[in-house]
Parts: sequence; structure tokens; C-alpha cells
Amino acid sequence: MRSSETLHGRATQHIYYIVAGAGDGHRICSDDRYSDLCDAISTAASKDGGSKRLLAYCVDHLWLRVIFGLDHARGVGGILRAISDEYALRAALQQDVDRAPFLFAAIQYVRLRGIATQLAVLRHCHLAPAQLGYVSRSAGWRWSSHRAYAGVDHVTGLHRGTIASPVAHGPGGWPLAYRCLTAETHSTQDAVLLPNMLEIRILPHAHSDGDRSCLDVLRQLPAGRDLERMLWEAVDDVCATTGCDPEPFMARPWDRQFRLERALLLDRMMAGRRLRRLTVDQLAARLKCDRSALYHTRKELRFQFPDLFENSDEGKRNSAKGRTNN
Repeated sequence: MRSSETLHGRATQHIYYIVAGAGDGHRICSDDRYSDLCDAISTAASKDGGSKRLLAYCVDHLWLRVIFGLDHARGVGGILRAISDEYALRAALQQDVDRAPFLFAAIQYVRLRGIATQLAVLRHCHLAPAQLGYVSRSAGWRWSSHRAYAGVDHVTGLHRGTIASPVAHGPGGWPLAYRCLTAETHSTQDAVLLPNMLEIRILPHAHSDGDRSCLDVLRQLPAGRDLERMLWEAVDDVCATTGCDPEPFMARPWDRQFRLERALLLDRMMAGRRLRRLTVDQLAARLKCDRSALYHTRKELRFQFPDLFENSDEGKRNSAKGRTNN
């Protein structure tokens, strides 16, 4: 599962973690208005034909923490305005003129690259109320998507599967994976291990300053980890196609028995410009071989196994069609 994907034929979307509040220690709304704010989040996400995907949220006294799928970073301001407008509309309908709607004066956000990072932030977001001392257990905080992810409640407009699906097919399915993800940990632990052996980093605890330390950690994650994740996803896909063991394939890519896997891997990583994940040089370096050998193997084997290279041919046809239209 990639961190961005095409939805309803729209442009590629990206995943953002957004922390927004009034700032200076001011509350975003009164205790009896939390439900209205949660409804406003759900309604704002459901508009515009689903172009904005609500993936998770948590409302506390000072901050709104939310994970959204958006077309680009400029959409962060748009979704926060939409939430604010929906909340104000509810206040007006209830003739609650004495309580002015909150204003998002303090906003921070970061783009989440990779399913492991998305799961780490999901854990951080849902555990925030307990870490801040509002409740003893996160399940007791009603104004977050935690109970929806646990399968207890339903939230309209919540796209739980975007984050849940990649780890839902492991041992025990999503319920066990989520219990492992949100389990209590020792202070010495720096990661949690899911049933499918995916290691999820433990981010700094939620803080009343707006999670600055957590956001700083997310911004400093090296891009190289994402390239490695993309590469291993493609390796697993290729080896599943051909019945090959991924570990020996990566250890001995020059062996004759792995020629087809190497050729397919190049195709997966280079299928069309818009889908490119690694350059040929980067891929050759990771396979410890020469780029010319990658191209030679691919050209030779495409004629023997044309159906296995179907994705690449489709990407080429799409690219050619785009040049023709232009």
C-alpha cells in the first residue's frame, strides 16, 4: 500500500498529519461542544465527492489532531476552513450566539510517507487523550476515531481502510494488529511490533504545546527509509509472482535463477514516469549489479513472459497517449 493513491480518477493524494488549535493555551471549544466539532469534521470530509479523505482524528481541550488524505499541501487550509464553517453553522442552528466558534490560529502539519509512519501517527493521535491525562484509557475518550478503528463505533466519512488494509491480512487480521499497535509499552521501548512483523516507531508523547516534538521527529525521518520500503514492497510483489524467496533474491541477484525476478523488479520500479519510485542507478546499486545488465535482462525476458510485463506496457501506452494528446 503506498502513501498516495488515485481516488475516483482524481490526482494523486497525499497523507497529512495536521495539528490545529487556538494557540496561547486557549481552548478550541467548550466541553459540551466536542460532539459538534466531531460532526463538523465528518461533514466537511464528506463534501466535494470524497476528494478529502478523513483517516483519523482526535479532539481535546486545546488541539484538533487529524490525519487527512489531500491532493496537495494547500488543501490543509481548505479543510480546516471547511471544518470551522461547519462548526459555526451548528452553533448558529442552535442559536448559541454567546459562544463564538473557535478559530484555528495555530496550525502545523507534516506529510506522512509510508505505511509505517502513518501507523505510528495513528497510534500517537489515538493515545493522546490518555497521554495528556484526560482519561485513564484511550477507549474512554469519545471524541476521537479510536473506537471506530477498534470496531466499536461508526464514523461517517472515515476511510479507515486506507491505513488499516495494508496490515489487515496478517495473522489475526486488523483487530489483533490494532491491539498490538495501541498496547501499553515500557518507557525503554522505541517501537512496537505488529503480528505481520512490521515494526512501528513510538513517537514522543502528545503534549499540550501542540505536539511540536512529534512533528519535528516526523520531519526528520530520512527519505531513504521510504525508498527501502518501496523497494521491498516491489520485491515481495515480484517474488510472490514467481514463487521466489525474497531474502536469497536480494542476497544473490546475479544467480541465473533470479534473472526473471530482476527483470520484473526493474519493470515494477520504472513503470511509467508518474509511477517511478527508484531510478535505474538506485535500483542497480541496491541489487549490486550494473544498470546495463538490468536493461539487457528485461529486454530479453519480456519476449518470453509478455503477460508478466503487462503493467509496464500499460504505463508506456498511457505515456504515449498523453504525448499524442499534447
